[in-house]
Amino acid sequence: MFTYGNVNFEPIFYNSTWKTYHWICYFYLAFFLTFFFYVLYAKTKDFHFSRLMIRIGKSSYGIYLFQLIWFMFPLASKTRMGG
Repeated sequence: MFTYGNVNFEPIFYNSTWKTYHWICYFYLAFFLTFFFYVLYAKTKDFHFSRLMIRIGKSSYGIYLFQLIWFMFPLASKTRMGG
């Protein structure tokens, strides 16, 4: 409503260029969207894609560490060569 509508809620919400950053919008992300993803997961947990996402989620720390090391290689070689 803040983004697509042209309604002025000025006494309660300020009308600025950052329309989607009002405090009320965070409840949508925290409750509705989380509940939606849970229901989506519950309905599709027996499919191959959901099992793949669970496997990726369980190994996400290893993926993070690999990316950390991978992106440090250019910095390490740059400092070693004096550049």
